[in-house]
Amino acid sequence: MHAITICRAILKLLSVALLVCVSAAQAQVGGSFDTTFGATNGFVPALVIGTNDDDRANAMALQSDGKIVLAGKCAGVIGTFFCMARLNADGSLDTSFDGPGTPGNGKFLMSVAGSVSASANAVAVQPDGKILVAGTCTDKFCIARLNDNGTFDTTFTGIGGASAGQFALTIGTATDTLTAMALQPDGRIVLAGYCDDGTSSSQTQFCIARLTTSGDFDAAFDGPPPVSPANGRFLLPRVGTNTALPERANAVALRANGRILLAGRCANGGLMFCLAQLNTSGTFDTTFDGPTGTGNGKVVLEIGGSGFPNTATSIAFQADDSIVLAGICGLVTCVVRTTPNGVLDASFGGNVPGGLYVPGVADSGIQVPSPLQGAVAFDGRILAAGPPFKITRLNGDGYPDRVFDGPPPSTADGFVTLTIAASVQVVQAMQLQPDGKILMAGYCRSTGSSPFTFCIARLNDGPSGARNCTPDIDGDGGATATIDGLIMTRVMLGMTGTGVTGGITFPVAAPRKTWSAIRSYLVTQCAMTLGP
Repeated sequence: MHAITICRAILKLLSVALLVCVSAAQAQVGGSFDTTFGATNGFVPALVIGTNDDDRANAMALQSDGKIVLAGKCAGVIGTFFCMARLNADGSLDTSFDGPGTPGNGKFLMSVAGSVSASANAVAVQPDGKILVAGTCTDKFCIARLNDNGTFDTTFTGIGGASAGQFALTIGTATDTLTAMALQPDGRIVLAGYCDDGTSSSQTQFCIARLTTSGDFDAAFDGPPPVSPANGRFLLPRVGTNTALPERANAVALRANGRILLAGRCANGGLMFCLAQLNTSGTFDTTFDGPTGTGNGKVVLEIGGSGFPNTATSIAFQADDSIVLAGICGLVTCVVRTTPNGVLDASFGGNVPGGLYVPGVADSGIQVPSPLQGAVAFDGRILAAGPPFKITRLNGDGYPDRVFDGPPPSTADGFVTLTIAASVQVVQAMQLQPDGKILMAGYCRSTGSSPFTFCIARLNDGPSGARNCTPDIDGDGGATATIDGLIMTRVMLGMTGTGVTGGITFPVAAPRKTWSAIRSYLVTQCAMTLGP
């Protein structure tokens, strides 16, 4: 009788907990607007920076105090300039962010390297609160470092110590275009993009630079020989085999071991996703060898057939160090996953091996692909956002998270289209807050003839993805002691590989019968850290 009473009490507690969870889920549907943000119930549709009717936010970063830094390109009286805005956590302008330019009071244009043809494409916040913003200034990489109030940090003295907070730098011999930036734990700054060597503007190559904390070239970053000019910056040898088409690095990210991963597009016949991984010295990491085992630091991925023109635009990592790439596959946006050494992961859901096509806009042109931003949430789920203002969330295995519904009317398919502006809206950047909420920023305009302005939205994340982790380890729809229980016991004892699956007869309907599939599930859905 006593045992029955205890069981009833436990069931009652579980029922109450379930009601609380259901109530919370109803209150904050994943993908719905966070109505505590902005003056328009979840978004800021028209943040004007300049005075010449063309403001475009390209990048976003979060400060430790919850403030949001936006950077982009704005038109001045003559030419285009870096422009910045900082918002408080509620979406209002932070008027203490005054900057070195006008109009101040939370937003401003600024001149970098004296250029009147400039665009900020990347922004990052240092641990000390200083803000790095980088982009392209008259066909050169350029960068600025700002103090917390937005003024130039004059201790950022640049190449040769001759600057005072902002400067340009040369990598190739002609046109250099910066697309991405990463900040190392030791404070050194990695800048990436594509450059040409002066022989042909159609034959650009991946290029990269690393700066010291003061902004000078890091001479220890020498690159894979033979490269030029080395001593802190260089063009990479071609990743693909087709030298007639341009190669472009669109994203850079740091691995847990400090190695540097670049992603973009190159050509082996047609245009394809391609990756290059560098050691901390800048040489190719030969352990990153791709599907053939002979990549030697360079990997080309064929997705959807050789006739599809593909380009990667974003990099993220899952808990097991798997690589999640977002980009363009043919005429649609797509998300793919590779193993840590660059092999397409065939267990990742969707409708192509190792990838999921995401319904989105057609590619606006292979030369300048529409960006798709990707991120991995703390619970292993994958978010991908792209133009116009679309976002999808996938479970850790690559299939749509169907509770990610967005604002009404609900479609329950994991894909959400947001209305920020009545005419044109283009998302360029996405960030996940520590509380799981999702920020999307870009540029919008309300009518076909109205000016472009910065715009930003914040979405609720909904209930935690931990609900995806169940005792049904093999995925056949049930949980048994002799299969699922045995697998978990072996895993908890530290076993891996066939030590986990050996001697088990799996049901025909079970989708997870191999150690690779089981490990992927436990890492991405159950937040476990496991050996190979």
